[in-house]
Amino acid sequence: MILWNNPFDYEFGVIDSIDGNDIVLQTSVARTFYATAICYPSVDIRFDPTVTSTNMTSAVSFMDISADIIGKQNNIGKLSGHEHGLEMLNGAEVLTKRPNWSDEIVERNQSDVTIIDYGFGSKAWFNRGVPSMASRELTFVSRSRVETAWWRRFIQRQKGQLKSFYVPTETKDLVVVNDILSTVNRKVPIPKAIVVEDYRVSSMLKKADNRSFLRIRTKDNSHFFTIERIEKLNENARIFVKEEIPITILKEDITSACFVQRMRLASDDVEIEHITSTTAKIKLTLQQVKEIQNANNYHGYETSAESGTPVELYDIAFTGGVWTFTTDTEDVTFDGKVYKSVPIKRGEIEDTGDTTKANLEIRTGRNTSLGDVFKVTPPSEPVTVTIRQYHAELGFIAPDLMTVVVWKGRITNVAWENDEIVLIGESIFSSLMRIGVTRKFSRSCSHALYGKNCGVRKEEFSVTEVARSVVGTVITFKSGKPDNWFAGGYVQYKNSETGVLERRHVIESTGSTITLSIPPLGLVSGKTEVTAFAGCDHAHTTCKAKFNNIINYGGQPFIPIQNPFQYSNIY
Repeated sequence: MILWNNPFDYEFGVIDSIDGNDIVLQTSVARTFYATAICYPSVDIRFDPTVTSTNMTSAVSFMDISADIIGKQNNIGKLSGHEHGLEMLNGAEVLTKRPNWSDEIVERNQSDVTIIDYGFGSKAWFNRGVPSMASRELTFVSRSRVETAWWRRFIQRQKGQLKSFYVPTETKDLVVVNDILSTVNRKVPIPKAIVVEDYRVSSMLKKADNRSFLRIRTKDNSHFFTIERIEKLNENARIFVKEEIPITILKEDITSACFVQRMRLASDDVEIEHITSTTAKIKLTLQQVKEIQNANNYHGYETSAESGTPVELYDIAFTGGVWTFTTDTEDVTFDGKVYKSVPIKRGEIEDTGDTTKANLEIRTGRNTSLGDVFKVTPPSEPVTVTIRQYHAELGFIAPDLMTVVVWKGRITNVAWENDEIVLIGESIFSSLMRIGVTRKFSRSCSHALYGKNCGVRKEEFSVTEVARSVVGTVITFKSGKPDNWFAGGYVQYKNSETGVLERRHVIESTGSTITLSIPPLGLVSGKTEVTAFAGCDHAHTTCKAKFNNIINYGGQPFIPIQNPFQYSNIY
């Protein structure tokens, strides 16, 4: 809280407890506050980056500042996990609270457009001319602080436009005419139908194609049915359902009956207007989400114009660490790993036909520990990236169903821009498209030292010691070898800070001193054990005298120096 005498005389205090009208602070007040002082509650806020200042006079200005609350708010309870008493349908929450139908309802409709993709970039758009609801603005009234806290939790659960929920579609409940009879184990089959009366039966029949689900609520339970069709029955309407009706529901036990429709929050900005200390109005702008035909597979959501809710999972790994991120608004558990919800985005994945140009740019916050790996030198081992994608709605129905890999590769470069770290990735197909046969006809050996074709055992030509001193790129050992014995080879050690196995190329060596290509991060003199492997200049004399491996020499040392087809007429 803030105790306020004037703009130049105020003090912050941390509340320890409140007993009636007495506020007990954790620490004593250092200033003197009189009976005219004002007491303000306080919260932590974050200013928007843009502030508008209007000069009223030469000495007076007006500033318009927007801010987000980031500290503790009213006690709204647990924001994640399972809320007690939630109703679920097809893996999505059903909003049981009814809107205040006396407030103005704003509906926006658009024509239903069918898109046919013929492939090869050719598409056709067919306008059916039948309007369907695109969005609806509803106002709900909360009459207690507890209910307002529930609404805040609901908004938190549904934020990010990745989740959808079911809401009533009509301002008036349906009236069930008769008891709803069970259709299970009947000797004489009866229609799986529910007869209702409605003040606008013709309107109900007209919108029958948009009716997908019916909710029948009793005192103890809620029953959901998938609507097959709606037919007129005298002055009433008969709703045929696809499922068997498991139990008989008496008419007098029914508390409400209504159609429910899948929708999502059209924006993360939800307005809660506090009318009194206990009463508040919650204004929601909802966007329609159409039920899709293939709701149980990835392709159905991927090709849907409205129901697609893509979520990506990032696996970034090398021998020294693994990072798992997700674009979802909450942490996601998949395949036994927890993917942390962080601000992360990527560029478009382009199919250009030239995989060597199929690079991908990934951006995330620079405060992540991933950036520490690249701050001085890149890791010795390649850093691989795997991006998986699934749809949130499908994920709630079947979490392990149809998660596809959309990109795989490795990090080749890193840059820092403002508060972001930019990762430049190279597709895994880039290495597959490179020229595979690189061996040339030459005097020097083309085999990689200690490789399969070379055949030299590196353990026989290595020295392991604790580094006596480390100065920049120069390492000194106790024992020595002939000059340039390690030139062209490498050293290997375990980083004392990260525990990662690091490798550094050796430029030259003189006795007990080795000069590396880049500084050895995490190599502590007198503590870190280093293994140095002998190098090779790929000459046949070195191969024979140093490694005794002339039988595997990969060069052609006796190529004639003079070209017989040039400058000579020896034949």
